[in-house]
Amino acid sequence: MVEDRRVGTPSKNTRSIVFDGICTMAMNALVAGPFLAAFALALGASHWEIGLISAIAFLSMPMQLVGLYAVDRWKQRRRLVVVCALTARLLWILIVCLPFLPEKDSVRFLLAVLVCIGLIAAIPGPAWHSLVRSWLPADSLGKVFSKRLAWGTVIGLTLTLAGGFFVDAWPNLTGRPPFEAYSALFFIGVLFGLMGVRVLTHLPEPPTEGERSESLRALIGLPLRDASFRPLLAFIAFWNFSINLATPFFVVFMLERLLLPMRAVTAFIVLQQLVSVLSVRIWGILGDRLSNKAVLVTTVPLAITAVAAWSFTTLPERYALSIPLLIAIQIGIGFSLAAIPLSITNLALKQSPPGLTHAYMMIADLVGAPSGAIAPLIGGWMMDVFAAKHFAVTFQWSGQTTQLSAYVLSIRGLDFVFLISALAGLIAFQWLALIPESGTPGNIWWKFKEELSLPFRRSPATASFRENDPLGV
Repeated sequence: MVEDRRVGTPSKNTRSIVFDGICTMAMNALVAGPFLAAFALALGASHWEIGLISAIAFLSMPMQLVGLYAVDRWKQRRRLVVVCALTARLLWILIVCLPFLPEKDSVRFLLAVLVCIGLIAAIPGPAWHSLVRSWLPADSLGKVFSKRLAWGTVIGLTLTLAGGFFVDAWPNLTGRPPFEAYSALFFIGVLFGLMGVRVLTHLPEPPTEGERSESLRALIGLPLRDASFRPLLAFIAFWNFSINLATPFFVVFMLERLLLPMRAVTAFIVLQQLVSVLSVRIWGILGDRLSNKAVLVTTVPLAITAVAAWSFTTLPERYALSIPLLIAIQIGIGFSLAAIPLSITNLALKQSPPGLTHAYMMIADLVGAPSGAIAPLIGGWMMDVFAAKHFAVTFQWSGQTTQLSAYVLSIRGLDFVFLISALAGLIAFQWLALIPESGTPGNIWWKFKEELSLPFRRSPATASFRENDPLGV
């Protein structure tokens, strides 16, 4: 049988997709997250501008309409992905050079370049999702993407941890300003990004399924008229608002309120990513075997609880339980934020008809754009509004010789933002009941425990023990 070079073999496609994911996540580990937020703060960015940086990805999502039009009309999906990815990643060179340019308006220049990068990077979204659906069988999406995410996270967390120590050591080693260390990290990130683009050029260009649609409006309207798809869209919109109201300010909170050094901040982020990488494969398997909806029902409440718990890490400053509670929060966020995006993506891919995947996935991304964009802006604004607000419950004891006063509860500043984010998450959670998906929910945490212990039960030592066990236990 002659192989169709336009499609390629599934194993080769899988390896390429996984390697591209590794390069992309390695780049994001160095050019986004704690390093970008700390770099912006070092340049003098305000809290609202930090929120704006997080909002750019969502503000850029309407550019997917351009990508949808290009895919539907010209069918050159891989070329569109490669050209846009290459352009967006090369623009990071301007940010790399920013510390060596005049300081005047440096924050505005940073924001302008990030907006350009976001707009260009958003265009090929429909083309990418359509290609993935053509490259991979539907029943292996969870396995492949969990593997891609797992390996990418391993590399990403290693680079994040190393980058934190690098930033703290930079002034002592070089005598140069700390923000120049971020420039070096961004440059290394760009190199990883270019490696990912090179891998994409070797992937095949399968024939596009379906005929050209009559109009862009008709193509966009199909997912919106799909009654079984609309509840998922509503959940995405509410959840994007909830989670993006809080997550852009986790790093700010650790730096400004908990007064942690960058190496400690990156260590906590690495802990979260380590939990993600250890669990994401299992979430993918459970989503394929049981249902993605069951995974969401289990992990969304965990994420809501973890976000709310940030408000109790200070009382009103750091105290004995601050670090243990922060560790527990990172573990909870690691579990939930590994499962939730994966399950949402798989749900949207499975509910999209062949030939219309690019339209359905584009709408799934686009519907969460307004709420995801406005949430960090509102969060940054609320930080300033609540900056001077303080709600406290204290315990006081007065005796003849002793007086004791201690905080039982202390909520101020960002704490209010985290609690409001958790309340918004509860509203999003209500929409999960309306999402249709076949499959048996089962006891997810019990199944998770079984999958987690499976490698140990299959180990050679365990197998040998069982063979020599007269009871066969």
